[in-house]
Amino acid sequence: MKPRLLIPVVTMLLLSIADAFLTVRLMAGGAEETNPLLAFVLNEHPRLFAAVKMALTGLGAVVLVALARARVFKRVRVSLFLYALVAAYFALVVYEARLFGLMP
Repeated sequence: MKPRLLIPVVTMLLLSIADAFLTVRLMAGGAEETNPLLAFVLNEHPRLFAAVKMALTGLGAVVLVALARARVFKRVRVSLFLYALVAAYFALVVYEARLFGLMP
């Protein structure tokens, strides 16, 4: 793995942990998981939720790193999607933290 890709991968995994924590806390307050696969895991096998979430995030990161030098439509490097996902995860965690702050 290129060293420049290590930072976004680790950041994405840390944000995934924060997302899992906030999701569980928000659900305890009445929120719902919107990802159908993770909602099923959370409802049927709650102890596996964090492991499945981390596995899915980790698998996605591995695929993006493996394809980092490839180009989509011969224009955009796949590595750019890794940085875009970090930004999206960050926005999600900020949104969830804000929701958590609004809970009674």
